[in-house]
Amino acid sequence: MIQEKFRFIKPCSALEKYIRYHWILHSNAKISQLTFPIGCMQLVFHKGTPLYVSTSGSLQSYATVSGQTNYPSYLKSSGNLKMFVTVFEPYAAGCILKLPCNLLYGCEVAVKDLDDRSLNGLAERIIETENDDICIKLIELWLLQRISESFDDLNTNRVRSVVREMNQNPFVSLQKLSEVTNLSRKQFNRIFTDMLGMNPKEFYRIVRFQRALSMMQKKTNTVDHFSDIACACGFSDQSHMIREIKTFSGLTPLQLVKEGFLYSDYFSQPI
Repeated sequence: MIQEKFRFIKPCSALEKYIRYHWILHSNAKISQLTFPIGCMQLVFHKGTPLYVSTSGSLQSYATVSGQTNYPSYLKSSGNLKMFVTVFEPYAAGCILKLPCNLLYGCEVAVKDLDDRSLNGLAERIIETENDDICIKLIELWLLQRISESFDDLNTNRVRSVVREMNQNPFVSLQKLSEVTNLSRKQFNRIFTDMLGMNPKEFYRIVRFQRALSMMQKKTNTVDHFSDIACACGFSDQSHMIREIKTFSGLTPLQLVKEGFLYSDYFSQPI
């Protein structure tokens, strides 16, 4: 008998600025799930059989940091899946993990391969702990400790403001964003890339792609609104939108509609 349990957990108030949400999945079913770039890094713990990632051609480690990506991927499981995932706000992973996130770009990095005794200790405690809610508490205690050891410096606040503006304004230029931070374009690109794991232009493209998904999922008769969605999301025209969506999802907008993949992980709030 197939059994599946999936739930989202809201982070505690002290972590809301840094963590979007946690989620837990228990399943003994076979899974093959197409995933898209979401602009957020993730911390993943497996207590069952790890997921197989099609792009790397390998299983995730039992404790993994998933870096930023700009391509679609299939995640597969043959069953015995019991995983815990923490989804960072786009700008937060760097200050919590204490490393330049561009080093993790396009990678699924095993925690054991990071020179981080504290994070490795957390992974060991998660594996040894039976209760799901206690596992989430352990993750949050570790995150709170990391935050208390750091502080919101000027660059963190700058990049957070830039991400907020990208989320709200699909027409703002990168030149304007760099001017608002009072940084040179070169400094802006370097700091942004270190903190988010990809450069501002690429991240903005993913935000625009996710915005299009969000608008498409909210529209009835979506196909009739492709040109309107392209305009509202800041694409130069409908053809531009189709090319970008295919780049990030592997599918055309029409295929997304037919396959039922109209869901934006970035602009949807599951909790």
